[in-house]
Amino acid sequence: MATVNEQGSFVVLRFPPGSVPRPDVRLDVFRGGLKVGELRVSSWERDNYVVADIVAGEAQVNDEAKGK
Repeated sequence: MATVNEQGSFVVLRFPPGSVPRPDVRLDVFRGGLKVGELRVSSWERDNYVVADIVAGEAQVNDEAKGK
């Protein structure tokens, strides 16, 4: 996670060029190898950054997001 906004329940994610997920894709959030949350990618994208809503659990800066 690049940034987490807990009040707004969203995160900003950075991906390598060419691997930015499409809108509505669901991602799992992992911390220390354990799943701690779930995200849904929104329609906002800029360069290799996307915004994703936290739909379950939690997310913190430096957590890892992986596709399902």
